Amino acid sequence: MRYESVAAAALLISVLDAQPLQVFSEFRRVGPDGAIVEQDRPGRAREIISPAVARDGFASFRLAVSPPPGKPFVLHIGENPEAILQITMYRELPVKAGGRWIPDKLERVSLPVTGYVPLPASGQPETKALTYWMDVWVPAHTPPRRIRVEAQLNIGDDWIIYPMEFRVLAATIPKPVLATGALPPVTASSAETAFGPLQSFLCGKNEKASSNGPSMREMIRRNASQDLALARQLEPAIGRLTIEAAIAKIVEAPDIKTWCEARAGGMPPKLDPEVYLKVRDYLMRSSLK
Repeated sequence: MRYESVAAAALLISVLDAQPLQVFSEFRRVGPDGAIVEQDRPGRAREIISPAVARDGFASFRLAVSPPPGKPFVLHIGENPEAILQITMYRELPVKAGGRWIPDKLERVSLPVTGYVPLPASGQPETKALTYWMDVWVPAHTPPRRIRVEAQLNIGDDWIIYPMEFRVLAATIPKPVLATGALPPVTASSAETAFGPLQSFLCGKNEKASSNGPSMREMIRRNASQDLALARQLEPAIGRLTIEAAIAKIVEAPDIKTWCEARAGGMPPKLDPEVYLKVRDYLMRSSLK
């Protein structure tokens, strides 16, 4: 579907009873009930409007689709200019953990995505939302610029458009050293998956390699590995102590030594899970100086 035709169709948007299309960061998992899972709920969800992305790296977002039960939908991603970003979509598959259904596994799907929310079955919990992981690759040769990206949802005669403006920065991700080790359990906060590699970098914690299979947690850890590649690149220019002091302030710790000791004691982050995005923002901004 061409961007121009969808832009015209946006005039036909009607307001449905619920929000049929929402976009979240990678740290806000949405359950089949349509609500952010309890572990990822603290704080206020970041509004995804104009995300900054670095070149030669991935950026990930979560789309929640909540059409009327049994009513088919079509989900597409529009891009203007076209064919600059490489976008891959995955359907998020929930697993039962801690007595709740939490999305974790990923199944690749093709664009446009078609589907429907199943009608309630006897004795089964009602499904109100289907969720998708949008993985965006920014090629290394992409010049710094702004790219309009739209999540476009069609339900019957209705079009629901979620516009975003991706800001491609001059920052380029160095080749990352992918973090390894056992992933946090599904029942942990999404931020725990990113804080693990950060802890290894800041505290010298060694992790044993393990294979966990494709999941959102693997993707979050991959993205965190990119952030640490930027951090290592910055060290000679701004100094390790400067990086540590800035991150300590973000995570509300008096210093990194105190934070590392708390982490070693098994203390999970009790902050808004999206506080990790402030670490990423800091590293990308610093790489531009």
